[in-house]
Amino acid sequence: MSNFVSGVSVGTDVSTFKNKFNVKNGSLKVMNSNYQEKTSGVIATGDRAVVYYQNGTKFADYAIVLYGDT
Repeated sequence: MSNFVSGVSVGTDVSTFKNKFNVKNGSLKVMNSNYQEKTSGVIATGDRAVVYYQNGTKFADYAIVLYGDT
């Protein structure tokens, strides 16, 4: 089982990416490769989509893979 997200278009910004998901009883954060939260800018290969429970505990962590970015 692979823990990654693909199919994201080059140039997709963080808010557009996050709006594609509906997380109930928790939250979704986009992190850069150093696990610092990204609240703006564009999604890049190596970024992470991290889902948290309401209490802040990490539920899932997915690597983001874009085909065609550099």
